[in-house]
Amino acid sequence: MGCVDRSERCFTCEETINNCSGHFGHIELAQPVYHIGFIKTVKKILECVCHKCARFRLLPDDQRYKKLQHVKDKFSYCWNFAKTKLVCEYQDCETQLLPLRRIGKDIFYLPRDKKANRIQLSASDAREILERITDETCRLIGLNPENARPEWMIITVLPVPPPCVRPSVSMDHNGKGEDDLTHMLNNIVRFSNSIEKNEHGASVNIFRKALEVNVTNYMDNEVSGVDQSLQKGGRPIKSISARLKGKEGRIRGNMMGKRVDFCARSVITGDPYISIEEVGVPKSIAINLTFPETVNALNIEKMQKLVNNSPNYPGARFYISGVDGKRFDLKKVKVKPRVKIGDTLERHMIDGDYVVFNRQPTLQKMSMMAHHAKVMDYSTFRLNVNVTASYNADFDGDEMNLHMPAQQTSRAELETLCTVSKNLMSPQASKPVNALVQDALCGIRKMTERNIFISKQDIMNMVLWIKDFDGILPQPAIMKPLPLWTGKQIISMILPRIDLYGYDYLHAEKKEEFEKKPHSVAEKDEFEKLSPWDTNVLIDDGELLSGIICKKTVGASAGGIVHIIYNDYGSEAARDFMDNAAQVVNYWLLHHGFSVGLGDAIISPGTQKDIKDTIQKQCEKVSAINQMFRDGKIIPRGSLSIDETKENYVQDFLAKARDVSGKLANESLPKFNNIKQMVEAGSKGSILNICQISANVGQQIVDGKRIPWGFNKRTLPSFSKFDDSPESRGFVMNSFITGLSPQELFFHAMGGREGLIDTACKTAETGYIQRRLVKALEELIVKYDGTVRNSRNDLFQFYYGEDGLDGIAIERQTFPTMLLSDHEFQRDYYNCKLEQSEWVVLQLDRKFLRDTMRIPEDNWPLPLNIKRMITRAGKIHPWKNCSVAENPENIFNRVFSLRLKLWPSHSNFLSNKNLNISTLSIKEKWDRLSDNPSMLFGILVQSLLSSRQVMEKWKLNCDAFAWLLANIEEKYYRGLIQPGESVGILAAQSIGEPAT
Repeated sequence: MGCVDRSERCFTCEETINNCSGHFGHIELAQPVYHIGFIKTVKKILECVCHKCARFRLLPDDQRYKKLQHVKDKFSYCWNFAKTKLVCEYQDCETQLLPLRRIGKDIFYLPRDKKANRIQLSASDAREILERITDETCRLIGLNPENARPEWMIITVLPVPPPCVRPSVSMDHNGKGEDDLTHMLNNIVRFSNSIEKNEHGASVNIFRKALEVNVTNYMDNEVSGVDQSLQKGGRPIKSISARLKGKEGRIRGNMMGKRVDFCARSVITGDPYISIEEVGVPKSIAINLTFPETVNALNIEKMQKLVNNSPNYPGARFYISGVDGKRFDLKKVKVKPRVKIGDTLERHMIDGDYVVFNRQPTLQKMSMMAHHAKVMDYSTFRLNVNVTASYNADFDGDEMNLHMPAQQTSRAELETLCTVSKNLMSPQASKPVNALVQDALCGIRKMTERNIFISKQDIMNMVLWIKDFDGILPQPAIMKPLPLWTGKQIISMILPRIDLYGYDYLHAEKKEEFEKKPHSVAEKDEFEKLSPWDTNVLIDDGELLSGIICKKTVGASAGGIVHIIYNDYGSEAARDFMDNAAQVVNYWLLHHGFSVGLGDAIISPGTQKDIKDTIQKQCEKVSAINQMFRDGKIIPRGSLSIDETKENYVQDFLAKARDVSGKLANESLPKFNNIKQMVEAGSKGSILNICQISANVGQQIVDGKRIPWGFNKRTLPSFSKFDDSPESRGFVMNSFITGLSPQELFFHAMGGREGLIDTACKTAETGYIQRRLVKALEELIVKYDGTVRNSRNDLFQFYYGEDGLDGIAIERQTFPTMLLSDHEFQRDYYNCKLEQSEWVVLQLDRKFLRDTMRIPEDNWPLPLNIKRMITRAGKIHPWKNCSVAENPENIFNRVFSLRLKLWPSHSNFLSNKNLNISTLSIKEKWDRLSDNPSMLFGILVQSLLSSRQVMEKWKLNCDAFAWLLANIEEKYYRGLIQPGESVGILAAQSIGEPAT
C-alpha cells in the first residue's frame, strides 16, 4: 500500500517514500453499514419510495407529479410531498407505510401504536429496498443513476487509506505507535471477522453493533447519539472528518493555506530616512533569503563576483549547473566554480530586490504590499512611518512578515500590482490610505507658518534631501541683508504643478470669530480668498501662495495634496512628494527643534480658577436636578422614564462642564504651546486630550451610563449610602497634571477596562464576519466585457458599480446647474445661436438631475475633477492674441460627441447601439444617451463645457479645448475598473476592515 520506512521502496510502484503517494486498499465488510455522511439522504430517499414495490409514492396523475419537469431542486420537492404519504397508492401494491426517524447512526420505523417499541431498519434491509429502485424512478426524484445509485450510499466495502495518511510513529526499543485510523481499521477488521465466524451465534448482534459504531466513528467521532471511540488514555480518536474540517484541518490548514519557505519575521522599528517604498532588512535575513538568478551575457561578471565573495555578504548560497542540474553549496566547496551562461545562482537578497511585506491581521489588500529591500545592520525590519496606516502598524513591539519571490514573473507582478505607490489610494473610500503623519505633519505646519525664514546655508542642506532636484533655487523672499527663503517656498520646490484651494484646521474657528463683527460684503469676499490669519491654503501651478499646511491639506483626506498628485500625475509622483516632503521637513524640524515638556501641560492660575468655577456651577445644577428628582418635580422627556430623564440632564450638565473647561484650557494656551501645535497640525491629540491633561478628565462611563450604585447603594465604601453627587458617580474633577484621587483613579480604571474588553470581544466577532463575507463574495470578478460574474459565469452586474469605474478614480464634485434658479440658469447658460441644440440638452440634463436626485447634496462621487483639468488646460495653452476660441456650435458638437464615446465597456456609444446618429433629432439622441451608465458624468462635462462657459468663464482657446477633451476621454478610460479585478473580495474587505 506504500512505503512504511524511509529506507524501503514501495512493493507496488517500486518508488521511494518521496515519490510514492501510497495506494488504497479495501475491507469487504461482513454486513452493510450506513455511511454516516449519507444517512440523512438515505432516509429521505426511503421516504420518497414505497418499501415494497420501490416506486415513487406520488401517482403520475397527481398535479404535483406533473410539475416535476419544471422544478430545479427535484429531490427536495419530491421529498416534501412524498414523506407525508403513508399509503402506496398503486392498485397492485397499496402497502401501509410507517414514518421513519433517524437517531444517531440508525434509522427506525415509528409504529402507529405509540406504546409499541420502535423497529430498527437495518442497513441490509435499507440497501435491499434501494437496490429495487429503478433508474427511471431515480431520475424522477432528482438522482443520477449513472453516477449515484442510491444503494451506493450504504457501505459494503470500506476503502483503506495508504500509510502516508495514517503514518506510524517510531517509539523506544524499536517499537511503533500506530495512528488512530490504523487502530480503528484494526477494530473494524476484527469485528467484521467475528460476525462471519459467529454468523448464527448469540453474540452476533453485539459484533454487528460494534462494527457499525466503529465504522461510524472511523469517519466521524463526534456524531450525537453515538458513543465516542477512545484511546487507552481516554483521548477521543481523531476521525477522518476531524482531520479534514476546521481551521487546522487538511483543507484550510494544509491545502488552501500553508507554511512557506523564503519568508522572515521580525519586530518592526521606524526609520524616517528610507522611502515609503523601501523596507530595511537585517543582513542576517538577507543572507538566508536567496533569489535564483540565471546567468546571462549581461550579468556574468557580477555573478562571478558574488560566487567569489561567498559565503560572505553580498554573495550566493548555491550554484546550479546549467548542464546537468547539479547543485553545489558554496559554503562547502573548496574551489569556487567559474559561472557559465545558463547556470543558476541562488544569490543573497540585495538592495532593490522586490519583497512582499505583510502585517497580520491582513484585513485589506493594502496590508500586504511590495517594497524594495534595503539591507541594513541590526536585527529589526525598518519601515517608514508614513506607510504604517495601511498596515495599521505601530512600533510598540509589532512584528511583520517578509516574503521573497522566487521567480522573475513573481517580481514583475509585484512591481506592476503590489508596490506601495500603486496602493496609495483606497478603493473603499476613494481617498489616500497613506500620507504624512507625526513628525513630518507637525513639522510641515510649523514650516509653512508666517515669519518662518531659512538661511542659504540651511536651504543648501535641505535641497540635498530632494529626490531628482533640478539644481534651481527660487528667488529669495528677502534679499538684504541676508538672502532668506520662506518655508512655503521650500514646499513649493517639492510640489508638482498642481492647483488646490482649501482651508487649514483653524479656518472655521477664525471665520466664526470674523463674523461676530460687522463687515462689508467686499471684506467678507476678501476673507474667503485671503484671511488675515493665513488659514486659506492656495496652491497655484505648484506654488504655495498662502495658507498653513496641516492634516486637512496634506493628510490622508479626499481632495488633499496627495490625492490630487496621485490623480493628476500618477502614483510615482505621489510617492516622490511624500518622500521629499518627509525628508526635507524632518531635517528642518530636527534643526529648528520641537519637544513636549511638562510646561506645555500647565495652564495659568486664572484659567484654573475659571475652570474650577465652571465645574462648580455645573455640579450645583446637578445637585438641583437631584433635589427635583427627590421631590418628584421632574417631567419625563418623550418616552423616557423619570429616572432616565434625570440621568440625561445630569450627563448633559457634566459633559458641558468638561467641554467648557476644555475650551478654556485650549484658549489659555499660547500659540507656541507644543501640545496645541500638534493638535492644530493634526499629527497627534485633540481638544479632548488638552482638556483631560490640563482641565479635568470628565465623567467616566460604564455600559453607557454613569458608574452605578453597588456595595449596598453606594459606588465605593468611601462614599455614604445614597450619595448621588457627581464625584461619587464617576465624575473626575481633577486633570492628569494635578493627579487623580484614589476614588477617581478607581473609576477611571473601570471606564478603561470596558474599552479593553470591548476590543477583545469585537476582534473575534468582526474577524469571523469578514471571513464569511469573503467566502460569500470571493468568486466575483470583472470580466473582459466589463460585466461582474462568478466562476459559473452567472451575471451579477452589467457594469461594476453600475458605472464600470474603479473606486480610486472617484472624486466628489458638484453639479453647477442643479441648484440654480431658472433665471440664473438662463443667465449663465443660454446661447441664442444654439437654442435648438445645446439649450435643449442642458434643460433635459437639468430635469434628469432634479428628477433622479431628490436630495440636493453639495457633491456627488464622479470620475475626474473636470474643474481642475480646465484650469490645467488654460495654463498649458494660455490665451494669446493669435489664439482663436472655438465657435459655439463646434464646442457643443465636440462635447456632445465626447458624451457618446464615454461608455464603460471600452467601446463607444455608436458601436454599442449600432445607430446612424446623424438621422436622429437632438431629443432622440439624448433619449438614447440616457441609457449610458456614465450619464451623470456626461451631464457634468456638458454643464461645465457649455459654449458660454468655455468662451466667457474659462476663456479656453482652440488648443486648450482640444487638449481638455482628449485628456477627459483618456483619463475616463484609465479610470475604468481593470478586467480580472476581484471586486467581490474588495467589497468584503471594504465592509469588514472598518468594522474591526
